[in-house]
Amino acid sequence: MSFEATDSPRRSAEEALQEASSIITSDAVKVKQYTVDEGRDVIQYESKLLAERLKGYYDFNATLDPESKPGTFIIILKHDDKGTYSVVIGAGDSP
Repeated sequence: MSFEATDSPRRSAEEALQEASSIITSDAVKVKQYTVDEGRDVIQYESKLLAERLKGYYDFNATLDPESKPGTFIIILKHDDKGTYSVVIGAGDSP
């Protein structure tokens, strides 16, 4: 999700997560949150619904990374000094 790049203030992290909540599964549980670098924060979730819906992906991913957990996904908040300008949602746990 890319947000408009206008002169008005950008979204806060909370507002960006509110927008993303309309896309993620209803049973998502936050596992951890961390900073990747100066412009990216990551929030990791787990979801049984996503594990079921993307079973093929997670089964294949387990052959590459046996420690990966089915249903894991991340939200990456991309931001600068003006606020959050993009949210990326991806299956797995690697930004």
